Amino acid sequence: MSLTWRRAARCGTAWRLQAMSARFRAMWRIEHLLVCTLVLGALSCGGDGSTGPDPVASVTISVVGDTVLLPTQRTLLVAAPEDSHGRVLTGRTIEWSSSNPSVATIAQTGWVTAVGPGDVLLAAASEGKAATTHLLVRPVPVASVSITVQGDTVIDDGTTRRLTATALDSVGDTLVGRTFTWSSSDNAVATVTNYGLVRGVWTGSVRISATTESRSATVGLRVVPRPVASVTAPAGEFDALYPQDSLALRVTLQAANGDTLDPSHRPVTWNSSNRAVATVDTAGMVTGVGSGLVTISATREGHTGSANLAVLPAPTPNWAAATDWVTFQGNAERTGHVAATADPRAFRARWTRVVVPGAPLSPAVTSNGRVFVATETYFGTQVLVGLDAATGQSLWTQNFGPINGVHQPAVGNGRVYVTTSGQGDSFLYAFDAGTGSRAFRSPYGNQWERYYAPIVTPDAVYLAGGYYGGMYRFDAITGQSVWFFQTNQYDMWTPALRDTVVYTYTGSYSPKVTANSASSGVALYAIPDSSFNWNGWSMNTAPVLGATNDILATQSNRLVVFDLATRSVRWERNDQFKGMVSVAGSALYVVNGDRVEARSETDGTLLWDWEVPAGAGTPGGTLALTDNLLFVSTDSRTFGLDLQGRTAVWSHPAGGKLSISSQGILYIAQANGTLRAIALQ
Repeated sequence: MSLTWRRAARCGTAWRLQAMSARFRAMWRIEHLLVCTLVLGALSCGGDGSTGPDPVASVTISVVGDTVLLPTQRTLLVAAPEDSHGRVLTGRTIEWSSSNPSVATIAQTGWVTAVGPGDVLLAAASEGKAATTHLLVRPVPVASVSITVQGDTVIDDGTTRRLTATALDSVGDTLVGRTFTWSSSDNAVATVTNYGLVRGVWTGSVRISATTESRSATVGLRVVPRPVASVTAPAGEFDALYPQDSLALRVTLQAANGDTLDPSHRPVTWNSSNRAVATVDTAGMVTGVGSGLVTISATREGHTGSANLAVLPAPTPNWAAATDWVTFQGNAERTGHVAATADPRAFRARWTRVVVPGAPLSPAVTSNGRVFVATETYFGTQVLVGLDAATGQSLWTQNFGPINGVHQPAVGNGRVYVTTSGQGDSFLYAFDAGTGSRAFRSPYGNQWERYYAPIVTPDAVYLAGGYYGGMYRFDAITGQSVWFFQTNQYDMWTPALRDTVVYTYTGSYSPKVTANSASSGVALYAIPDSSFNWNGWSMNTAPVLGATNDILATQSNRLVVFDLATRSVRWERNDQFKGMVSVAGSALYVVNGDRVEARSETDGTLLWDWEVPAGAGTPGGTLALTDNLLFVSTDSRTFGLDLQGRTAVWSHPAGGKLSISSQGILYIAQANGTLRAIALQ
């Protein structure tokens, strides 16, 4: 067979091969394909003398099958490389890849295998050019749902049962990763969480369903009541009330294993042991009728719990003899007592004012319908404010700037007196109580010490101070220094005054009580404290002048009483005593750990004590007294204790430093910068 070649130009750039034989011409003819063939050597392609195949300009992908698959299903992708004119190029290598092999994989042959639900991009690349196509793999559809109960289908009320739901395909195989919606046919019988946890509520039958992808299953359960094993009816925060006063008791029912049972489905029978003292209704609300002791009981299923209560004689309010709270602990003797009788049934919140947000406040002092308070910060906001006692509205503010400290104020003579501290910033100030205008500013000795409020009399101001400790008397009108007496160097204290004698109590190096002439400052005598326990350079107390010619104080967990007649320590106790002693009549009141104690002033005998309710915090160190009530505060609550009943009869949900005005207002100065006023009449 003979062959002849001829050159055929197509577009002036290619050679077409033709065979002399018709058989070979038909075999080799390819429409629209440019071929550069090397026959018997290199033949030039085109008229410019260049060689090599046309480059790939783009790639297209065709899907031979579905683009939406289920796991394990397959489909075929075909890739076609093309030149710049869109003509298909043959003999080129294709590289396949998957953007997410956990959804679908692809072989280099173009066969795609679905793996798991999701979206995936499949790419074909050739000579640096690529194309992608999108496939979706759907989950295997749920054909049915089954529910497994982990335990019995009978549930006690208040207990739980775990249910497990399983999704199945059409052949019964388990499908994973499905989310179920749970529901109860009757939430009054049983509830179910999104995770299939069933809780029995009360007796009855209920059906619990689990649904996914419009397929569901239901299981029936039955809830039965648990028997009551014990009943308690604690008095709670209060165990006393007054006639016509009400007190709510709450009953607690328990099962044999100690679980608390829901009382809303188990009504108890309430009973009063003496309806002439107190009655109780079906909800456990006790109402005082007459003075006496009474037992209130609650019974269910043969079990009874009870609370012993006291109905106290109703107090008759009397504020005629009350005086204002003008200094630390109310008065010059530091007793913390206001001569008044208050009725807790009339107590109500009057107003609340944020003085300086976040700044601890000093105890408030009061006079002539006004209340005064200062901040107690260290190189922070240092202000003294005057407020209207009836409304809490601001009357005036004195801002001392960022000095070391402004101390607790005292009031008298129509003025507010306050000391400041810091080297170069230590002054005794007097401001007009009505307007806040400054009457005088007098320097006094101080380094960085902070002190409690001074004593103000018509003609004098007595205060703690001195560069190395001491006590001053200033003229209350002119602000001139009258005398100075050297004491031990301590801060956080203030003197006490009775008649013509001013008293101090300081510690190391020579711990003692000193008695000085109020007029001249001359030392009259001293009472050594040989048991003094040094615990820093702050006294954190002040001498309190008692009713039996004595001085009472706490010091480093001690409670000590100094006899002014014998000039010796009369008695002392060691425990967890702290803060200030308050005194009225022949009894003293003091904080001891988490308790408030009443003791005999004469010999220290414990008369009674009261423990702060659990969760209410630890009592602070300041107390406030009326003739019939003792107020004690924690960080979060303030309680009123009836002195005759020896128990709490009132509380308020805020705690702080306490003071009482002659107008019958209890002030709570809080550590967060808030001052609260509670009307006591």
